[in-house]
Amino acid sequence: MENDVSVGAFLNYKLNETKYLSPRGGHRYMDKLVEDFNAFYSGYSENCQLLQRWQIDKIFNGRIRSVHEVCMLSMFLDVQPDELVFMSLPEKPLPKQFDEQIRALHDSGMSYPKIAACIGVSVNVVKPAGEGKYGKDKKQRSTPHRKGSPKKLSWDTIDRELLPKVKIVAAQIWGPGDQRPRKVTARRIERTLGIPSMRLNHCPKCLRVINRYHETTQQYWGREMMWVARSLKSQGKEINITGIMRLTNTKREDLCSALPFICKQDDQVLVKEILNLFSASDK
Repeated sequence: MENDVSVGAFLNYKLNETKYLSPRGGHRYMDKLVEDFNAFYSGYSENCQLLQRWQIDKIFNGRIRSVHEVCMLSMFLDVQPDELVFMSLPEKPLPKQFDEQIRALHDSGMSYPKIAACIGVSVNVVKPAGEGKYGKDKKQRSTPHRKGSPKKLSWDTIDRELLPKVKIVAAQIWGPGDQRPRKVTARRIERTLGIPSMRLNHCPKCLRVINRYHETTQQYWGREMMWVARSLKSQGKEINITGIMRLTNTKREDLCSALPFICKQDDQVLVKEILNLFSASDK
């Protein structure tokens, strides 16, 4: 199937909202990415050939088309196979999306410091984006923004319209028993629905739905552990701690901290099997 989207551009887009890409999407933090990438694969096998920084750089820049190396990077970034087959990019590049989102929030009456605090980005990044000082994309205003006269948005209408979609997407992200679970967050739902970042912050009905899925990191690790164990068992493979660590990309001590939370899972036979694994290995 023909696809005009380059794999490098697509994988760079998948870095969005990770610790490996700057908030505007204009800079990759390659040192951290390479470090985590090689740590991720070092536990697979002694014969697993790790990639160097220049190789990963070339994948992002479209100069390496090795299927093996592309798949390694995709798996590390948690890119699903169907996403690779049907690669797509948003119409607007990440920096432009970021700048427009900042402007929309500022036009709704939020100050730059408040926007920066809400999205966890320095005000030194937010303010230039809002004022159109990055590149040639200058801010265009039909009328000057006056503090105290925010642009009125019908958030109640937006909230009601998004609510049924948020309910469906939240359940899909949480994951039925046969699919890998994900943490349900407002940002992930926004990306899935293709709506501007931070929009759900203004939608209390939607936020109440999202908050029903709130869980600690340890609770999430517990759900992941159960999913991995079920997957291995359904494939007729041995359930062991090394396999769980590899497939969840989680350290042993982190998995141990999640053990109290798997006790509430429905499949108590599988829960007991996992607990016995860790108990036996500690002796």
